[in-house]
Amino acid sequence: MDALNQKLSFIEDCLRQGQHDVAVKECGTLFEIAIRELLRNAMRSLPFARRAQLLEKEREIGRGAKGADSFGFGELVGMLRETGLVKEWATICVESLGSSKE
Repeated sequence: MDALNQKLSFIEDCLRQGQHDVAVKECGTLFEIAIRELLRNAMRSLPFARRAQLLEKEREIGRGAKGADSFGFGELVGMLRETGLVKEWATICVESLGSSKE
């Protein structure tokens, strides 16, 4: 958590100094880390058949040459969008997304 706080402080400093391009890049890095962690958690928690679907989509997006750990931001977002994982994960583990059930 300390590393996260350091990263957030760095982003705040960049914004104060007008280094918006650096701040955006660093925010993108944080999103990549969070999405990868969401995917890892899903692969540990979801039923086998659903994990197999996610793996197939990962193979498709990575063109059989790379996996989610090597995906860039756009590929990670594509993975979430094309699999519907965020909505599904919200119904499974509401607390993980910081929202509440309605």
